[in-house]
Amino acid sequence: MRRVTMRLAFAALLAVVETACTVGLVPRVNYSARPMAVVPLGSTVTDSSEAFAEMFCAVLPHTDSGKWGRCGPYLETQVGPQTPVDTSLSTPLKVMLVGGAFSECFEDKGLYVFEPSLEHLRAHGIVFGKRVKIGGTATPMANAREIAQYLRDNVGDYIAIGHSKGAVDLMAAIQYHDIARERIKVLVSVAGAIGGSRLSDLGVPLGIMGFRDAVRRAGLGNCDIEDHGGIASLQRGERYRELRAWKPPVALRSYSIVGVSSYDRTSKPLQLLWRRNEYYSIDQDSHIIAEEGVIPGGEFLGVANADHWALALPMSEHLLTAKKVDQNPFPRTALLEAILRYVLRPAGTP
Repeated sequence: MRRVTMRLAFAALLAVVETACTVGLVPRVNYSARPMAVVPLGSTVTDSSEAFAEMFCAVLPHTDSGKWGRCGPYLETQVGPQTPVDTSLSTPLKVMLVGGAFSECFEDKGLYVFEPSLEHLRAHGIVFGKRVKIGGTATPMANAREIAQYLRDNVGDYIAIGHSKGAVDLMAAIQYHDIARERIKVLVSVAGAIGGSRLSDLGVPLGIMGFRDAVRRAGLGNCDIEDHGGIASLQRGERYRELRAWKPPVALRSYSIVGVSSYDRTSKPLQLLWRRNEYYSIDQDSHIIAEEGVIPGGEFLGVANADHWALALPMSEHLLTAKKVDQNPFPRTALLEAILRYVLRPAGTP
């Protein structure tokens, strides 16, 4: 009964907002404001989108048997033809992947961030650490403790890649745990909720209902996990409080890539969430507004033309979700390889 009530409440809220928009009380945003980044005062972000696009276009031809064609449709930044790159990657750094909010809903069905791209990267010489088990609705502080314990249990230094809330959890680990400050050498945010999510600003119950509805529409069934403070932690007021205190190690290198999709290029299960975000920005991926997904003080790798799930979750390759999550196909293997090649470039490489 409670589930039905919450669904009706979520639908009613969307209907009220839609009606207000229709009569002109709440006009939708219809202009683009990118590229830009909203970061705390005194922070800077380096725009590396052109250099990253060159790397992406250089690796795309040899990934997934070259089925993706030219690189132009996948990144907003356009560059000319590039010399293909297919050399092995040699690094002492391991790679740690951290999923986002409601990760249990996906992982319980065998959906992990950037799978099955890892096999391709292993062939290039990349060593991936064991999957980091975090709570999909736990607070960043709770997940930071799990990440710190993971580092105690697994030797080596790491490139840490976080999708969605996973990037926030990694930032919390670096901020509050010495072992993460010492052992995480590179931080990468992929569609990270760095400045929070407007969806969480709806309030925890309606926010959870919206996410669960998207998961159900995707074909993954009902996800009855309970919130443990993680959704409230994505509210923008909370995230900006943490951003103002963000003091990473001087040696940490951080990078951000964001997604932007139109309504028609957003998978159907995410379109209601896209509409909700549209009242604030069309530069969004259904979860995160682009300028709010950038780590302060780092490098901005650019805008990928993809929705929030398409950037990291291989739903187009999963039996349960392939048809329903209709805009999910994206060259994720090339994206991950380009990220790793870019962050592992020799120092001083332009």
